[in-house]
Amino acid sequence: MKLRMARNSLFAILLRQRWWVSFGVGVAIALVSGALLPRDLALMAIFMPMPFWVIAGMAAWQQRHRPSAAQLAQAVEELGRLSWPVFSQRLRAALEKQGVAVTELKTPGADFEWTEGHRKIVLAARRWKAARTGIEPLRELQAAAEAREAQQAWYLSLGELSEAAQDHARVQGIRVIGADELVTLLRR
Repeated sequence: MKLRMARNSLFAILLRQRWWVSFGVGVAIALVSGALLPRDLALMAIFMPMPFWVIAGMAAWQQRHRPSAAQLAQAVEELGRLSWPVFSQRLRAALEKQGVAVTELKTPGADFEWTEGHRKIVLAARRWKAARTGIEPLRELQAAAEAREAQQAWYLSLGELSEAAQDHARVQGIRVIGADELVTLLRR
């Protein structure tokens, strides 16, 4: 049985924030605890926020390659100016750099496919420039994933997904790769 953290738990929310947010919460807890505890137990205040400092360390490790807001904005602008052949070539090169053999697909709804271990993954990236994506491209991707017997489906987008599209992706288990994750992937 694989343990998963609840998406909206305090620690899950802190993992999605910058690392210094968790560290700051830990410092605040240590200061308040140190002030409220009796003098002979005040040293224990250092250990009380330890879970927050562990989360800060985990968040810092996850975010070590994440671009800053200015770098992200510049990279998104640059990616938005690329043509499909250039973008698809860069995407394919980035995926192959991670050690996967990528196959280009000519099917509606999916653009690439690769096998990672025992998992087959299909990826839709052709609409990466769309400012807002509705549910239909995700339905097409899901149909392509089912037709190709893929275990996972990924959708790349620099823009936002509509609420219906977000719900569909969550229910169907489609991984949505947004602007920051896409920029990080292409920079590796």
